[in-house]
Amino acid sequence: MIRPGNQGDVGDVLRILAAWPTHYLRDAYPLVKADFLALPSRVFEEDGRLVGFLVWVAHAFEMELLWMAVDPQSTRRGIGRQLVVAAMDTVCTQQVVSLKTTDPDTVPNGSTLSAAGFRETVGFFQHLGFRIGARLGGYWGSGTDAMLLFKELR
Repeated sequence: MIRPGNQGDVGDVLRILAAWPTHYLRDAYPLVKADFLALPSRVFEEDGRLVGFLVWVAHAFEMELLWMAVDPQSTRRGIGRQLVVAAMDTVCTQQVVSLKTTDPDTVPNGSTLSAAGFRETVGFFQHLGFRIGARLGGYWGSGTDAMLLFKELR
């Protein structure tokens, strides 16, 4: 079941983040929590357990996906796709959906982040019809670039 997120979901959101140390550094947890509480979100519940979430912000003509994760034990079952579709279904004036993710080719050696994991992230969104729009050099600092992906809705 997909529903809007609420304050009672924060513990589960943080639990899901902690299950992905190759994608989410602990420094990001307070940012995710603040955005989850302040911005539109959707969560996916299965058998009464929260197994995925998505947070976004809407600008004049753009919807930007900010944070998304699915419990590793629940991946590859369409939950992420359903969350993205549910979020896109909530917008009526936005013409573009965008997101930024780490460019897999710039993940520093020795980092706790996973280049392979970010390749899967890019592939996931490309499968949903997103295209790479730009590479943003040094966006994440220390030589790690971001990829801007987007999908036109109209």
